[in-house]
Amino acid sequence: MANEQQRDPDYERRRRIAAKRRRERERRRKIAMIKRAVVFGVLLVIMLVLVVVAINLIKKDKKHDNGGSITNTESLVDGTDSGTSDGQEATAEPEPAIPVGDLNAPEGSKDEVMASAYKMYAQYDYDNALAKLLAYEDQTDPDIIKMIADVNGAKSSCVAVDVNTVPHIFFHSLINDNRAFIVTDQVTEGRVTANNAAMATVDEFNHVINQMYEAGFVMIALDDMVIRNGDGSFTPNNNIMLPQGKKAFIMSEDDLSYYHSYGEKGVQGYADRLVIDENGKVKCEYYNQAGERLIGDYDMVPLIDSFIEAHPDFAYHDARPTVALTGYNGVLGYITNNYYCEGPESENLGTAQKNFLLSHPDWNFDQDCAEARKIAEAMKANGWTFASHTYGHLNA
Repeated sequence: MANEQQRDPDYERRRRIAAKRRRERERRRKIAMIKRAVVFGVLLVIMLVLVVVAINLIKKDKKHDNGGSITNTESLVDGTDSGTSDGQEATAEPEPAIPVGDLNAPEGSKDEVMASAYKMYAQYDYDNALAKLLAYEDQTDPDIIKMIADVNGAKSSCVAVDVNTVPHIFFHSLINDNRAFIVTDQVTEGRVTANNAAMATVDEFNHVINQMYEAGFVMIALDDMVIRNGDGSFTPNNNIMLPQGKKAFIMSEDDLSYYHSYGEKGVQGYADRLVIDENGKVKCEYYNQAGERLIGDYDMVPLIDSFIEAHPDFAYHDARPTVALTGYNGVLGYITNNYYCEGPESENLGTAQKNFLLSHPDWNFDQDCAEARKIAEAMKANGWTFASHTYGHLNA
């Protein structure tokens, strides 16, 4: 070997080059190992984040399945307090032992008592919920005992609403599709402008209601805000009690007359009238863009009823909004004005009113009045109240 080194003067140079190459290969190997470790670490972190997100989604879904909040988590307000003293976020109320039952079960049975008391409990009507539970024949029943304790606990943690700070939100009749916003032979540019300026769509309405529910708003009735005294005067009602963080509000709908200017059979995406469906519920008659007549939730009245049915804790003592009516084009989608009976030649009728009579020669005044009364009575039985928006929509 020594002789070979002596015969080859480049041996040492080649040896150094070979050693350098080995060191370079080792360096690249270590770099590759570090890169793989980094990639593995990043993937592990991503997997952990996905697991946490999945667990939270599962918990949220379970909350929804148990009658909790809706999917939209945005807040409608910027923390404005409208009924509680400290503006804290809504706290979770204790769940009764059996938050189910059957409202249609025989009166006085455990199923009926539990279901009725739970609805009252959910709607902050604690005194009546306790009265219902305490009237049950078996006061040793553990489910009854548990619910009584839960109701008492919820009641004791409530705070009084300051009715001087309760906000009011109102809507006009709602638009169901884009026909109201496109100028056509049947929809004038003026109507498009008016629809954009003063109306909301069903999607917008649903979005607002979901946001309010998520933000802890609770609907109270207009009459809840005052105490009627025997002499006809009113005083503020300081006895509205809600859980910490809940915010009382009132709601109303203006007009609800389905004016002639809205067109008929859904030409602008409005419903045509309110009707009572086969289940005795107030719904809307609506014609979609295919010309099909549909019965369902196409305006504020049935939308709110359905929302409260699914989320009873949105309504204090099962409250409903107030409808502020005009009358010059009828009410609730029915022509209830006796001067229409004078016929299309009458000087007391405007152009739109005359055109209605000409296009509806079979219109029957008594029949429309009877239908409007049925709708109004069904709404009042469900908690809706009515107010005057002035007969001719005049500024009072």
